[in-house]
Amino acid sequence: MKDPLFDEGNSILRAGPVLALSIAALQGDDSPVPGWLQKASFNASYSWLDNIRTGRTYRHFMTSMGYALDDAGHVGIRLSYERGKIEETAQDVEITKVGLTAKY
Repeated sequence: MKDPLFDEGNSILRAGPVLALSIAALQGDDSPVPGWLQKASFNASYSWLDNIRTGRTYRHFMTSMGYALDDAGHVGIRLSYERGKIEETAQDVEITKVGLTAKY
């Protein structure tokens, strides 16, 4: 099966850096951060990989901001943005999404 991203055959050799950043407020009653801000989170990642054999490059950026709607953090809202090539399909994407999240 060919790799969809680099489309060069059934094996590839990729290398490159990935930068990731996650920000969340210090949690709890002793936190100097106000309670409403403790419910927020931010994540971002940027990666660029090179196929060593062909020199083709793959870049991908994804960021999201979330906010918990309840005190336990089980229900929230998330705004996300993604740009680049999706590794599984090799399709270019530039998409912004807003979603309701739940975790139990």
